[in-house]
Formats: sequence, C-alpha cells, structure tokens
Amino acid sequence: MDLEAFQAKLAGLFGGDLRADHPVDRRFRDVVADVPGMATEHKLALLNLAAAHLGPGEAYLEVGSFKGLSLIGAMLGNPGRRFYAIENFLEFNPDGTARAELEANLARWAGSGRARVLEGDCFDLLRRGQGPQEPVGVYFYDGAHGRLPHYLALGVAEPWLADRALVVIDDASWPIVARATDRYVAAHPGYRLLFDLAADHEEDPRWWNGVRVYAFERSPARGQARRRVGLDTAWRLLAYDLLYRPAVRVAWKTLPRHPGLCAAVLKVVPLASRRVPVGDGGR
Repeated sequence: MDLEAFQAKLAGLFGGDLRADHPVDRRFRDVVADVPGMATEHKLALLNLAAAHLGPGEAYLEVGSFKGLSLIGAMLGNPGRRFYAIENFLEFNPDGTARAELEANLARWAGSGRARVLEGDCFDLLRRGQGPQEPVGVYFYDGAHGRLPHYLALGVAEPWLADRALVVIDDASWPIVARATDRYVAAHPGYRLLFDLAADHEEDPRWWNGVRVYAFERSPARGQARRRVGLDTAWRLLAYDLLYRPAVRVAWKTLPRHPGLCAAVLKVVPLASRRVPVGDGGR
C-alpha cells in the first residue's frame, strides 16, 4: 500500500478541506442516492482513493457491507484490483434477501464477479484462514460495534494485513469504538493515526459517525508471526464465542418480533456509548 500517496492526496479530493460539504468529484452522489447504506460521498471518496493505491498483489477487504454502498465506492474506477467483503447477513435481513440485494447492487454499479463476498462471522473466517488470498492492503471495518468486537476487529485482521497497509475504522466518533480502538493500538506497535475524521453529530452528512484512518507498518522482526494472533486476541475470541456471539444471535432473532421487549432492552443498554457526543464537535 502506498501510504504516503494516499495521505498526500486525501485532502485534495475535497478541495483542500476535509470538512467541505462534498468531494470535488461528485461521481459518488448517484451511488449514495441509489444504494441504501450508512455511508456518505466523503467516505466513498476516501475508500476509493485507498483502493486506488493498493500495491501489486494486494487486496481490499471490508467487514460489514450491508447492501454494498461502501464496497461499490471503493471499486468504482479501480479495475484490476481484488475486492473482498465479509458479511454475516444477520442484521437488517428480516426477509432473507440481503445477500441477493448486495450482489445485485454490486453487479449494477461495479460489474458481476469483481468482488468476492464471504458469508459468515468475520472472526471465524479470518482465524480459520478463510479470508482473502492476497495480503490485505486496505482494511475497512464496519461490523459489530461493541467493545469486544472492535478489539477483535483489529486483532484478528492484523495477521492478514500487508506489511504496509491502511486500516479504516467506521463509526469512530462513538465512544465505545474509539476506546476499543485506542486500547488495541496502544498495545500493538505498527499503527500510526493518519486522520481522525470526527463527526459533529450523529449521522453527519460528511463523515457520518466518524472515521479513523491508520497506517500500519509491520516490523521485520514480526514478519514470521504474520498469521498468528496474540494472546490478548485469543482469550477475547474465547469470550466472544462463549458469551458475546450467542447473546447477539438470540437478540437479533428475538427482539424484532417483540417490540415491547425491544423497548425494554433499549432502556437498560448504555446507548450513549454508541452515539456521537454532543457539544464537543464530535470529539
């Protein structure tokens, strides 16, 4: 991944102002209008630039694709590159048509067969070696937003990263996301924050709920450990398997059918950690 070129060119997409109302190039406007999702023109422009600077033999990987909006943004105008998406189709899929909608959107906007969709739990797939065939030069995480999964999102993916890679974390203005990311980065060398694109409020039309962009550079000494997760990730995976994932699966299968129970759960769940803080410019 050409980290320096990406860093130098990002502001130019917005006329030099990362908080401009929209990118200079409006080609993503029609995609945002057509494909449902939680991404903005700003985010699509960033991911597109990142994919454009993949190194030879590297791939783009995103976790949490919903109906394909962010993936389409990354792919537009970037032929000849490899794209992967991991999606479990558990959330936002009441009628079981989510995968078909995702693939139809990809075919309409980016062409059939250009992206490989890996269906399943991202942590299962990656730790079992069922991820991209190439080193990951750009990794975009927009999966489950919790303290445990956001830590694992970095810990499980790191062995798959190229020696120089870009890591993009979505919803980064939410306190729960920011804290988990900070905790992981502080404990693992190689990460350098390039951009903290904070949201001013929930669903900000520029950077939605915030985006963080990190450069990752693996030290030569850690090259041999590339495909192994650390002990801090391993015990968290056990907690995820035994506690977190079963609870989430039950919730997604039960709560949509019982509005009263859903309302009761929302009263006790600390939602403030999953909201952009008010009164500090999103920071």
